[in-house]
Amino acid sequence: NATTGLHCPGCGTGRALHALVHGDLAHALRLNVLAVAAIPVFLALALRVALRPERPLPIPPLWLRLLIYAVLFVFLVGRNLPFEPFASWAPR
Repeated sequence: NATTGLHCPGCGTGRALHALVHGDLAHALRLNVLAVAAIPVFLALALRVALRPERPLPIPPLWLRLLIYAVLFVFLVGRNLPFEPFASWAPR
C-alpha cells in the first residue's frame, strides 16, 4: 500500500490474525475477510498432512486454481474501489 496506494489481497492479514488470536473476530473480518475465510482451508490441509505424511497433497485441478485466481483478482479490484460495498473491503 505504501508504494502504490493500493490494497493487495493480503493487506491486513497480519493484523487480522492478531485480532483473531485476541478473540476479535469482527475486527479480523474487517481487516481481511478473505484471509479469515482461508484459515479453515489451511487448517484442514495441515491436518491432512499431519495425519497422512506419506502421501503428498495432490495438485488442485485447473478449474479450482482458476477459481482461486479469479477470487483473488475480484478481491484485489473490489477492495480498491472507492464506493460501497467495496470500500468496506479495504483494511480498516
